[in-house]
Amino acid sequence: MKQNITLEQLEELNNIQLKELYNLTRNPFLMRLAYEKEYNFKIDVYCRVEAISRITVGVMIGILESKTKYTQQIINEGGRYCITTNIKGCYTTASETKYYNELCDALWEATIHIL
Repeated sequence: MKQNITLEQLEELNNIQLKELYNLTRNPFLMRLAYEKEYNFKIDVYCRVEAISRITVGVMIGILESKTKYTQQIINEGGRYCITTNIKGCYTTASETKYYNELCDALWEATIHIL
């Protein structure tokens, strides 16, 4: 079972989303990525790998619980995952009809959706 996001998934985020994710996680490596240009931080592969190693399934569940009224995990018969969320009273489906083979990927999609 996949426990962390990938570098490619991290690179999907824009600078505003990186800052919001940092504010929610207080991950020091995300802070370096989010504020790279403002503070002239040097970013290397180590920094990126450490940033993604700290974005775990548990961290994403915590983010979703703190930002949404409720989070519901839907598992279909094939063991695939889709996460639905309710944000500020507005029902949304983070991954719409898209299901993922890994819970981590479904949680990441939902997390991106609320950033």
